[in-house]
Amino acid sequence: MWFRLTDDDGREWRCAIELKFFKRENHREPNNRYDVFKDIARLERCADVADLAFMLMATDHRHYVDQTSYSSDTGDFDFRHESEYAAGTTLTYKTGAYGPPITLAGNTSAERLTHVGDSQTAEIMIRWHRHTEACDGGSDWGS
Repeated sequence: MWFRLTDDDGREWRCAIELKFFKRENHREPNNRYDVFKDIARLERCADVADLAFMLMATDHRHYVDQTSYSSDTGDFDFRHESEYAAGTTLTYKTGAYGPPITLAGNTSAERLTHVGDSQTAEIMIRWHRHTEACDGGSDWGS
């Protein structure tokens, strides 16, 4: 989704947001985790059309949120609360059957926004640190 933000001084930022909802019944949890990082890498390549970019993921599957650890085969793709990846980190789906390795250009961190009571729904905001003048005066990925 593409949109613009404007502040009271008339400054504008072009924004991109990727929205995901993963249902427990689909049984694709490791593949979905890979797909989130694949989409982040794709959004990073949209720097010519977006100044700010975000991903919002929601799920009714607790495994995305509360799992103690993931298998060594898919553990690179972890966006539980406070997960962080430094720019240039290569993420590998070690079963080899799903997709090629992904290297993110920017620093990436995940933040759990809410958990809605007994409904078992959780939302996670994944952000990678591409700063613009709105954030710190720069305009580069990974600051």
